[in-house]
Amino acid sequence: MDKARSVFALAVLLAFSTGACAQGWPQKPVHIIVPYAAGGAIDSIARTFGPFFQRTWGQPVLVENRPGAGGHLGAEALAKSAPDGLTLMLTSMGGQAAGPALYRKLNYDPVKELVAVSPVGWSPNIMVVNPALPVASFNEFIALARRGSGKLNYGSTGVGSGPNLAFEMLKAAASISVEHVPYKGDSLLQLAIVANEVQAAVLTPTSIMTQIKAGKLRALATTGTARWSTLPDLPTIVEAGFPGVVYAPSVGFLAPSATPREIVNRINAEAARGATDPEMVKTYYPRWGLDPEVLSSDAFHARYMSEVETYKRVVRDAKIPLID
Repeated sequence: MDKARSVFALAVLLAFSTGACAQGWPQKPVHIIVPYAAGGAIDSIARTFGPFFQRTWGQPVLVENRPGAGGHLGAEALAKSAPDGLTLMLTSMGGQAAGPALYRKLNYDPVKELVAVSPVGWSPNIMVVNPALPVASFNEFIALARRGSGKLNYGSTGVGSGPNLAFEMLKAAASISVEHVPYKGDSLLQLAIVANEVQAAVLTPTSIMTQIKAGKLRALATTGTARWSTLPDLPTIVEAGFPGVVYAPSVGFLAPSATPREIVNRINAEAARGATDPEMVKTYYPRWGLDPEVLSSDAFHARYMSEVETYKRVVRDAKIPLID
C-alpha cells in the first residue's frame, strides 16, 4: 500500500511539474524552421506568425530557413532538436506527408519523430486545361479522356511532386489514361500548358491565377474537400463524384514527437488564435492564397498520419520511382 501511495504521489508530482512547466513556457527564444528558401509564401507566413506569437509569449520568435531535399533537411533538423517546444517547423503538410512514400531513405523518421501540432491554413490545387481543349467542365474532360485512350497528356513540376501525385489520384479514381510529362518547376510547366504542349495540369493557385484570369488557362475544378473561398463558383473534384481525389495541403506547425502535450496544446491554441484573428485573416490570408484552418492537435496529427498512408498507396499504385 505504501508503495502504491508513493507511485501515485510521484505521478501527481510529475503531472503538476509538467503543467507548471507549460504555464511558464517559453523561457527562452522560440525558433521556427522554414524548410524552404527565404522569400516564399511559407517563409512569409512564418515571419507573420512569429511576431504574433512573440506578443503573447514574451520571448523572441526567430525564423530559420533550412531549404533542401523537398523540405526534409529542415524536418531532419527539427526531429533532432530538443523536444521542449522551443524549435518548431512551419511547412506544407503535403510534401511532408509524402516524404516516407517518395524517399528511399530519410535520415529521420517522419512518423515516429515528429508530431503535427497545428494548421494555420489550407488551399486546394486547381485542375486547369489549355483553352484549345474542347471541354468546358471537369466531367467533360473525364469523358474526353475516356474516349481518347491515352492521347491526352498532363504536366507536373516533376516526378513525385504534388501536381504529379494529385493527377495520379485522379487517373486511378476515374480510370483514365493520361500521359505524364514532368517539367523542372512551375514556370516551365506554365509555358508548356499555355503553349498546348500538355493539355492539363493540377497546380497551386498562386502559380496559375494570373493565367486563369487572363483566359490563358481554363479552370475546371479544385482538389479540396470544400470549395475554395477565392473561387467559390469553381466546383471540387469531390463534387463530381470522386471523394478520394483530395490534394489540399495544409500549412502547419510540427514539433519533435516527445514535446510535452501541454506545450503542444498551448502552441496549437496560439496558432488557432492567429488563424482566426480578424486583422490576420483580412490582411494576410488573401496574399498567401490560403483559407484559415483550425484543428485540435490530435485531429491534425491524425490527418497527417492518414495522408502519409494515402501517398504511400498513390506512389505504389502509380509506380512512381523512389528518390535516393
